[in-house]
Amino acid sequence: MNKKKPIPPKERGSFIETERYASLDRNGKLIALFREMGRYIRFRLSNKSGQSQVLWILDDDGCMTQRSLTEHMRIQPGSVSEILGKMEAAGLISRTVNPDDRRTTLVDLTESGRREAKRLHEEWDRRVRETFRPLTEEEADSLMILLEKLYYGIREKNKGDDKQNGGEQHVEIC
Repeated sequence: MNKKKPIPPKERGSFIETERYASLDRNGKLIALFREMGRYIRFRLSNKSGQSQVLWILDDDGCMTQRSLTEHMRIQPGSVSEILGKMEAAGLISRTVNPDDRRTTLVDLTESGRREAKRLHEEWDRRVRETFRPLTEEEADSLMILLEKLYYGIREKNKGDDKQNGGEQHVEIC
């Protein structure tokens, strides 16, 4: 039995460059563009590794309990413990017993962790600038206005659905 080998993403090209995309109506093309941009943001623009997330969160919000960090990251506590163990061994974070509540652990960046977080922020800024370089300032402003209008329209339309999500309203683009 002949099975086709999957085509690697780099060789596959973008759906936007296919005849099928060209045959779609405006709404189909918009959805396809959102999907492709979401993939780009998720896989090429952002660095979603667990360690990068920890560095980013602690750099933005400062020292916090391990439990708070777990809630920020929306992953299992055991996964966070594993990530923190590797980061502590690499000298990027420190964990100490919380003096106000000895049952909890505080997590903070070391100087090395702060330098790495700064590097990540600079890399993010560079990638974002590159992403929007094809647009003029006016085009970027127009795009932002249109996307905000779409976002709030979707959010308003789905307002009653928040009860299904545990009382929280989730409108995530990526």
